[in-house]
Amino acid sequence: MSTQLIAPGSPGPAAHRHRHLRAAAAAAGVAAAIAAGGYVATTTFGPDSVPTAPAPATSAPSTTPVTRDRAMGEMRATITGLYGPQAAGVTVPRAQAMRELRAAVIGVYGPQPLGATVSRAQATREMRATINSLYGRHAGSLTVPRSQAMRDMRSTIANVYGGAR
Repeated sequence: MSTQLIAPGSPGPAAHRHRHLRAAAAAAGVAAAIAAGGYVATTTFGPDSVPTAPAPATSAPSTTPVTRDRAMGEMRATITGLYGPQAAGVTVPRAQAMRELRAAVIGVYGPQPLGATVSRAQATREMRATINSLYGRHAGSLTVPRSQAMRDMRSTIANVYGGAR
């Protein structure tokens, strides 16, 4: 007996058509899922998705327009209420401002030693000398060691603000 081998042939036209239909159905399903996701995202996160709250009703509609002077007076009263009893626009004398500034510096950095008072001119000269030694005209050719610059800066700060606490 002899056996005859059947060579596999190409699938018929029906199988080819069925494969195309499955691919088209899958593509349509993916497209529908993307469109539905886009619609849900737009309605969830879009600008119209959050309903706006209605404006609060005013107690009594004013027919009189607010004048500039009245608005400035209300603003001054608000600032005075928030930041202190002193009226806005009142200038503080220079001596009082300097006393308050010194008190603030002493509060932050500690009291100044009794024998360490330095005149403003002397402090300015020391500060300029330190800055010139660090950043002066000849800074490219003159190099100041870091330790010396730190000593100079510490002594200047100690002379101006007092020693360490």
